Amino acid sequence: MQDKLSEQQVDILVGDPAVNGEFSSKVQELNRRLRKNNLDYQMWDGMNDRQHEIFSDNLFLNGECAGSVKDYVHGAVESCGCPHTVEDLHHHSPVLMSKIEAMQNKQGQYNESLSFLDEIVDSQVERLLVEGPASEKIQKSEQEIIDNLAATGIVGSMLTADANSNGPDAEFVIDGQNYWLEIKENTNAQMGDGSITYFPGNPDGERFVPSDPKKFGDDGWTVTHAALKAKEEDILAWLTALIDPARPASSKWRDEDGSLIPGVRATGTFQTTFRAYEAAQQAGLQNKASAGFGRLPPVVAPPSYIDKIYASKKSPIYYIQIGGKGLYWLDGNPANLPIPHFDGVIGVELRPRPSGRTKLINKETGEKTYKTWSSPVDPEDRVMHYSGAYMASARFKSHDVEPSPYTLEEVEGPRGIKAMLAAMQGREDQVLDEPEESEGL
Repeated sequence: MQDKLSEQQVDILVGDPAVNGEFSSKVQELNRRLRKNNLDYQMWDGMNDRQHEIFSDNLFLNGECAGSVKDYVHGAVESCGCPHTVEDLHHHSPVLMSKIEAMQNKQGQYNESLSFLDEIVDSQVERLLVEGPASEKIQKSEQEIIDNLAATGIVGSMLTADANSNGPDAEFVIDGQNYWLEIKENTNAQMGDGSITYFPGNPDGERFVPSDPKKFGDDGWTVTHAALKAKEEDILAWLTALIDPARPASSKWRDEDGSLIPGVRATGTFQTTFRAYEAAQQAGLQNKASAGFGRLPPVVAPPSYIDKIYASKKSPIYYIQIGGKGLYWLDGNPANLPIPHFDGVIGVELRPRPSGRTKLINKETGEKTYKTWSSPVDPEDRVMHYSGAYMASARFKSHDVEPSPYTLEEVEGPRGIKAMLAAMQGREDQVLDEPEESEGL
C-alpha cells in the first residue's frame, strides 16, 4: 500500500495519537503474554521468528510490526493487500486501518487491497472500529465468565483469562469432575482451523487430504472436500504462479516437462519467493483460490464440524459459551448439563495463509532487513524466501440460533449459573424422592 501514500502521509500516521494509543495497548498485552513466560518486551528484537509469531498472534500483522509504532504503520501500509491480510488488519488494528482509509479517501485514491474490502468485510468491521482492539474486549469477557464460575463455586484451575490461547478459555467443575470451556463473543466468531495437504498429481479423490482428519470429522470433511474440488482449478493456477526457478522447492511437485508428480505435495506448506507471491496476489490468483468468506459464495458445514474441531484438541472441549446466546454442548455432554447441543450453521473459509519472511537484525545498528538467498539459476539474483499453508477455517453463521436456557454470563436470574445448578439439583432430588413401588402393585 505504500505507493498509494506518500512518506509524509506515513509520518503523519506514525505521529497520530490514536494510532499511538492503539499500538501502546497492543504492546501492553504483548508484554503481559511475554511475562507469563518469563520474558519481556525489551527482549523482543532478540527473539526468533517462531517466538514472534506465537506471542504477537491476533495483535500484530507479524512480529516485526511490534517493534515500534513506525514498524506498526509501515507493516500495514506495505502489506500485500490480500483478502485475509486486510481482514486481519481490520480485525486487530481497526484504528490504524480507519486512519489509512480516511487518508486514501481524502486524496481520492483507493488502494487495490482496500477496494477489495467491499468484497470481504461487513458490518462487523464497523463495530470493531468503535469498540477498539478485539483482544482486550475478548479477554475481558472471558474473565467475566471465569469470575462468574468462581462466584458460584464451580471454577476450575484457570483463574485468569488468556484471550488468545490455543487451548481452552476456562474450566468448570461439576460433581468433582473438571470440564474445559470455549468462550465466543458472538455468533460471528471464527473457530479453529486446519491445514490442507494437496497432491496435484494424485488420482481423483486422493489429491486433497486434511493434515489432521480429526479436526473435520466425516461430515465436515465431506463439505470441505467438495468445496476444495470446486476450487481446484483456481488453486492449481495459484500454485503454478508461485513457481520461481530461484526457489526450486516451489516446483517440486512438477516434473521437468511440467507434468504433475504423483505423491508429491504442493501444500500443506507451500514454498515460493516473496516476489512470486506478490505477483500472484496482484494478478488476483490468490483471491480466486479462496472460498467461503466475506461476500464470496458461502460454504456451509454441519454443526458437527466444530464439534470435531474442539473434541480433537489436546484437552478436549465439550462446552461452548456464546455471547448473547448462552451455554451449549458440542461433541458430548459428559457433565449432563440441562442445555442443548449447538445446532448453528457453520461456514467454512478456504484461503492461503502466508507465514512471512525471515528477518535479520544488525546488532550494532539495530537495522532490520529480510534475509535473501542466491538463486541457483543466477547467483547474483538474490530473493526472499516465502512460505505458508492452505487453510480451512470454521466460522459461525447462525445469528438467529435458538438461545440456550442457561448462560454463564449471569450468576443470578432465571438463566444464570445458580438457576442451572438448582435445576440440576432439583432433577437429582426428583429422582431421589420418587416413592418405591409397593409390593402389592
